[in-house]
Amino acid sequence: MKINQRGQSALEYLMTYGWALVVIVIVVAALVLLVGNPAQAADTCSGPGAILNITNQEIGASGWNLRVSNISGRTLSAISITSSTAPGTTPDDNGTYTITGSMAPGAIVTVGPSTSSYIASTRYRTDFTVGASDGDFFRTVTFSCTGTA
Repeated sequence: MKINQRGQSALEYLMTYGWALVVIVIVVAALVLLVGNPAQAADTCSGPGAILNITNQEIGASGWNLRVSNISGRTLSAISITSSTAPGTTPDDNGTYTITGSMAPGAIVTVGPSTSSYIASTRYRTDFTVGASDGDFFRTVTFSCTGTA
């Protein structure tokens, strides 16, 4: 008789805490659905930094402001940054940002804004193709930036 009482007590314990865990999982799932993913809310740029890297960005009503850094360890010249959005996207931000002259190793330059006009409180995604010559070759890399104007 004593063995049956232990089994019943263990089963009651598991059932009580099992239901509590189920309720916790449901509450967390509801919060994620209602609040959304906080990682998607941030303004970010991502891409493989090879020679140039977009270290910071901001989007305003007139376009993107970018902070570009030279992480190659060599002086870069013929630097071009070209933005492109998906076809049919408004605004059609297909512009070129200009960095005149060359960039020394470790140098950071701010470029922008483009000539596009963005609507406030609207989320945008733009691809930036960044290219530069390191003295031997012309290299390019593409960054995807998202932000809210």
